[in-house]
Amino acid sequence: MITADPALPATKQVSSLARWLAVLFVYKCETQKIYFFSPTHFRDMMADQLPAELTPARRRKVRALVRVLVRGVYTHFYDLIRRIDEESENWSIARLHAVDKAILLVAVSELVYARRPPPPAVVINEALELAKVYGTADSSRFIHGVLGALAQKL
Repeated sequence: MITADPALPATKQVSSLARWLAVLFVYKCETQKIYFFSPTHFRDMMADQLPAELTPARRRKVRALVRVLVRGVYTHFYDLIRRIDEESENWSIARLHAVDKAILLVAVSELVYARRPPPPAVVINEALELAKVYGTADSSRFIHGVLGALAQKL
């Protein structure tokens, strides 16, 4: 289960914090069976989860990047599911834990659809960090396999 991490803002860059919050948002939507971008849910989650100690400028940057990441997931949701499913050898995306699915959706969306995508290694490494903290014992290995295979095709 993903929960707030009070140490995260002091140790992470805007992009890292935004990825973490995007995964948190997608995870919460997944567990509530919400498969579209909801401005109301987004506003509520940002109010609850955006660390209060961030400067106003940093808060705006994080919020804007989270919105881009989350909208990317829900704009391309079915294509992302297809891509993840194709790279999941002998494993259906329906069998994935909600945390693993959220991490993969955000990472694949950023790899494939970002206007200025970061290097694949950055996206993969941050996805693996999240998987190690919030996933199961096998999550990081599985996520690395899916993202690595996809990155090779890009």
